[in-house]
Amino acid sequence: MLASLVTFSASRGRRASWLVIAAVGVAFSRGWGYVPAGAGFAVALMSVWSHRRRQRAGALVGALTVQAMLRWPAVGPHGFTALVAATLVAMWFASAWRQLGPAGRHRAVWGGLGVAGLLLILSLPAVLGALLAKGPTQVAIADTEGALTAVDNGATTSGTAKLAAATTELRLARARAGSWWSAGGRLVPVVAQQRQALVRATAAAEGLTAAAGEEAAKVDLHRLGYVDGHFDLARIEAMGPAVRALGAQLTSTQRTLAAVRSEWLLSPIQSRLHTFGLQVDKAARSVSLATQALDAAPGLLGGHGVRHYFVAFMTPAEARGLDGLIGSYGEITVDQGHISLTRAGPVAQLDSALPPGGGHLTGLDGYMARYGRFDPQDHFQDVTYSPDLPTVTKVIAELYPQAGGDHIDGVLALDPYGLAALLKFAGPVAVAGLPQPLTSDNAAQILVKDEYTIFAGGEGTTRRDYLQEALRQAFTQLVSSPLPGPVTLSQTLDPAVRSGRLLFWSTHPSAQPLLRMVGLGGAFPRNPGGDVLAVTTQNAANNKIDAYLSRTVHDDIRYNPTSGNVSATVTVALRNFAPASGLPSYVIGSYAGSGLPSGTNRTWLTVYSPFALASATLNGAPLLMAAGPEDGLTAYSTYVDVPPNGTVSAVIRFDGHLRAADSYRLVVKSQPPVIPNQESVRISAASGWRVSGSARWDLAPAALEERTFRLLPGR
Repeated sequence: MLASLVTFSASRGRRASWLVIAAVGVAFSRGWGYVPAGAGFAVALMSVWSHRRRQRAGALVGALTVQAMLRWPAVGPHGFTALVAATLVAMWFASAWRQLGPAGRHRAVWGGLGVAGLLLILSLPAVLGALLAKGPTQVAIADTEGALTAVDNGATTSGTAKLAAATTELRLARARAGSWWSAGGRLVPVVAQQRQALVRATAAAEGLTAAAGEEAAKVDLHRLGYVDGHFDLARIEAMGPAVRALGAQLTSTQRTLAAVRSEWLLSPIQSRLHTFGLQVDKAARSVSLATQALDAAPGLLGGHGVRHYFVAFMTPAEARGLDGLIGSYGEITVDQGHISLTRAGPVAQLDSALPPGGGHLTGLDGYMARYGRFDPQDHFQDVTYSPDLPTVTKVIAELYPQAGGDHIDGVLALDPYGLAALLKFAGPVAVAGLPQPLTSDNAAQILVKDEYTIFAGGEGTTRRDYLQEALRQAFTQLVSSPLPGPVTLSQTLDPAVRSGRLLFWSTHPSAQPLLRMVGLGGAFPRNPGGDVLAVTTQNAANNKIDAYLSRTVHDDIRYNPTSGNVSATVTVALRNFAPASGLPSYVIGSYAGSGLPSGTNRTWLTVYSPFALASATLNGAPLLMAAGPEDGLTAYSTYVDVPPNGTVSAVIRFDGHLRAADSYRLVVKSQPPVIPNQESVRISAASGWRVSGSARWDLAPAALEERTFRLLPGR
């Protein structure tokens, strides 16, 4: 209808207005829009040399140009192209008005009023349809939210029923919004956009909930648990087609929502589409994860051949870069979903089984360049010097067969806190010599601290035998106990996984994307194109004193979005709560000949950064730090002695450069400690810029976190 009015007005307007408006139409057009705009400009240009003004030529110019105008892309600030188009239309109407006589103007006024009345009459049914669709849509949104929650929690039957109810409500909403009696709204500018968005969105939602209801009935997560000593691989594989079909439907819905989104939609419709879009995006991420899990699970669980996984039981009481020293080990064998612990023992067993002269590592030049001085190839307990589990897995995969073990397909790395999480499923573990069984509540305290006082002379075979026996019994009970479905399993283990205390890496590339996605991979963050902060402390005195070490890390960043220059000051405060006496010497003593007073914590402090070291001090005095490459960053290291019941503070300043941008991305990797880290970040911007939102970030106790700070012009 708008195009008809413009065409009529153009036919009555002056030739000069044809030329000006057609030229602007060409200037704002893009892509195929140049065709009608260019044709309209050509007709307007030819009319200039004509002796007479022909209404048909003007009508043609108007018809062609308005088609281009209706499809102009957004240019400049929001609403700018619409303002330009409205101005041009007004110019055409004004030009036509001046050409009309009194009688013509009289008819134009009454004609305009008639058109306005007609538009109103056509709009009212569309508005009524939208209002009638509101109720069912709100009910459907609530049902969909409940369904997604139910499915996430494994209540597939309940979720399916809610999805069916949502489908019924959305079908009613679509019928009302797109009813035949509201079809006249398609002829009304702006109203047509609102109606189309509602109809397409509700149709997409109806199709999604219908497909989800059908496919969800085929995906019963509760039936994926570990029962009767095995996982049912056939059942896992059978769920794949349903999950993939649901993923395809979600992708289609995302495309539909992207197509109907417009800044010209009314706020209530915008809000409803935004809410629905968030739900769809969340569901798409969950389904993508489920798809990867179902694809990788058969291989991980021995469906494509027997898998052997090395279990590294670490103790953070003697810190290493990944977590702690390996005290005991195990080997898990998985065949067609059946899991068994086939080997376990103290890690010293592996050291003695290595070839004369020690093990041999190949293809690990970067690892050996940084840690070769400590001879990890000869000391299996020390292979966790690297904070990167994929690297540690490569080291173990080479050394373990040299110590008489099988080839391994991956490494499960856990510490006492991770074991405590697994004991929630395995149940209490009774170990000879302990006054009480190990449980999920007491395992961490006993294994990190109490064991060293319970077993006097604890560096002997008694304590080591106790450790390996605890690990053996815990895993034996675990693999012989029924395990819940993946939802409950994930929820229970998530804190241990997020804090880096329970990790797993596979040597098979097909499983690695899944492990990264769920946070199990334990990979150190390579330089991602932004900033990285990681601080590790590693025991350098051969004792178990790190159970008493507290770390506070603060990163003060100043960034210039115009130049990309960065200045970062990292302050690391180390507090040693260990006493000078009263604990066994293997806890607070040091290696023979160290000369360290009892209770002193000698640690190898490393700060990782993509930037260059500018200066470093320790308690105000200059501090020398060695620099070397590791995992795409630079590792700056030094030895620090922290006295008993004392504190030291290192201040390290870095200068660097990033690509100039109005955002600052920071990834923080935290080492799992016994005493929780206190870590924070503060960012400030150069003159003329300010940080959007909070400039301070207090980190949660997670192994890996990232945040993007937005910066805006102004003070």
